[in-house]
This record gives sequence, structure tokens and C-alpha cells, in this order.
Amino acid sequence: MSGSPATIATAVILPNWIGDGVMATPALQALRDAAGSGGRIEGFGPPSVCELLAGHPALNAIHRLPAGRGLSGSRAFALATQLRAGNFDRIVLLSNGLAVALAAWLAGIPQRIGYDRRGRGIFLTDARQPPREGGRLSPIPAIDYYLALVQAPGATRPAMMLATSAQDEAGASSLLSIFADRPDHPLVILNNNAARSSAKLWPAEAMAGLARRIAETFDVNVMILGAPGLEDHAHRMSALANHPRVRMETPAGLGAVKASIRRASLMVSTDSGPRSIAAAFNIPLVSLFGPTDPRWTLLHVPTEIMIEAEDHRMAALPVERVWAAVRGQLEQHRTLKTVP
Repeated sequence: MSGSPATIATAVILPNWIGDGVMATPALQALRDAAGSGGRIEGFGPPSVCELLAGHPALNAIHRLPAGRGLSGSRAFALATQLRAGNFDRIVLLSNGLAVALAAWLAGIPQRIGYDRRGRGIFLTDARQPPREGGRLSPIPAIDYYLALVQAPGATRPAMMLATSAQDEAGASSLLSIFADRPDHPLVILNNNAARSSAKLWPAEAMAGLARRIAETFDVNVMILGAPGLEDHAHRMSALANHPRVRMETPAGLGAVKASIRRASLMVSTDSGPRSIAAAFNIPLVSLFGPTDPRWTLLHVPTEIMIEAEDHRMAALPVERVWAAVRGQLEQHRTLKTVP
């Protein structure tokens, strides 16, 4: 990206989802590397992504997008007003929305960079074509999709990264107080959540069986991670596991989720946001895939084992196969005591 790094002010429209927000961090770091310490980079995103990326060193500031989803005149004008106040030289649209492209045009930002999708190319000065095969979008990891907007082909891919604050760490300590009687034992987190589709969930009986097997074999704390709206699902897994070292908790905020995952020795996760958070902290992962194509969310980390159901149904994913991966990860990445 051209220009004098010390004088360019860049706005970034961040992705809408947690996992995508994490996978956008290499692009944010590439922008920072190109801009140097003197460039100004400010992010704009939904509240959850703002909380996720709070404290990221690539961003000088982070702002919440106006409330609402999709294209609406009032939302586009409100965002345009917000962007105009920042006096930006360029804007990078990591979100694929039409409203944000319209807002960037209305704000009069000189350079507007994004993918030409959903008819928004007319609002961009640098409209990139996403990779396609036979007229359809080609499966490309979100990390690389975002990076292609800001980085020259063949350049080294920055690693994903996240930051935690003192408040985040305090939230994690509160969350993990469910293990106050065993504070020094390694932590395994089981994340059987999905924001967009219940088809991505592993059956509660299967995850509960895995939780019990881990607790019976290794002297670890096993936390089943609850999520807003899925608390009953998490409580059911905990009850089915029926083991004193398997406990369930729902975090009060995303900051506590980040900081708790950062402390884990292993995460077992569906294809959802916490999986990407774990990868950003280099936490060993066993990731479970059913109906979704893993090629869209490859994380490019050596600490992950990806397990895909052969018929794309999560119910068909056997506990024995997941257990073998979990045991291998625990034995490879950390010396753990087995239960006598």
C-alpha cells in the first residue's frame, strides 16, 4: 500500500464475527508494519469484536459501529459522520457489507479498499476481485482473504495475536474460581458452542463422554464453556459428564473468555470463535468440523488437530477418534500427571 507511512491515517472496518475478528489480526499487523509507529490506524466494528480486539498493538483506537445490520440510510449516514470526523486518508473494508462501503464513499475518504461484492464496487476506489471458481467464491482461509487486501503477494504472513487487560485477567480469575479447590492444576476447556448454526454442535452426550474420559485419565480441571443462549446445553453436558473435576461456567464477557483460554493447556472446540482465540494464544487445539468446510477457516497453526466428520454430520463424529487426538495433544505439549 502506497503513501508516506508516517502521515497516513487508516480506518479499518472490522469483520462482524468473533472468529473472523481473530483471523483479521494478521492483516491488522501487516497494516501496522507498513505504517510504522507514526501511522494512525483505527478500527470500527460491532461491540463484540471491539471487546475482542481491545488493546491490540496494531490499533491506535477502536470504535463501535452504529447499531443495526445490513443496509439502511440512517446507519450509513451515522457511520459516514463517524468516519469523516477521523479525517482518514484511506479505509480498508474487511467486512463485506454494502452499508459500510456506502458510508466510506459518503465520508469522502480518498482511498477506499475492499472486495467487489454485493454490488458495492461503485463505492470503492480500489475494488479487488475475490478468488472465484466457476463463478462461485473459492474456498480461501479468512486469514488469507483479509491479508490479500493489505499485503503484497508472497510476503510473510504475520501471526494471529490478541491482548488481554488487567480487567480481562481479573474476569478470568473470577470465572476459574469454580476450581478454587484445585487452582494449580492444568486447565482443559471444552467449547461446544456455535453462534450461527446448531448443526455445528457435537451432541451433548459425546462431549460429556469426552469430558469424563479426560477427567478420569488426567489430573486436570475440565471446564465446559457456556455461551449466552446455550447455557442449558452446557449444563446438560456437565450433568451427563457427572465427574467432580468437570465443571461448567458461562463467562460474563468476552474479555474473561480471552484470558481464560490464554491460561488453558488444551481446548477442544467446534468451528466457532473461541477456537480462533485459542490459536491466537498458541494453545493446543482439537477442532471439530461437521457441516462447514474447514478450508474457509484454516488457522495456519501447528498446534491444531482438525477432525472432520466423514459425512459432515457432527453426530457421526466418534468420541474415540476425538479422544485419541486429545490424548496425543496433552501428552505432546505438556507433561501431565495421570490419575492414579
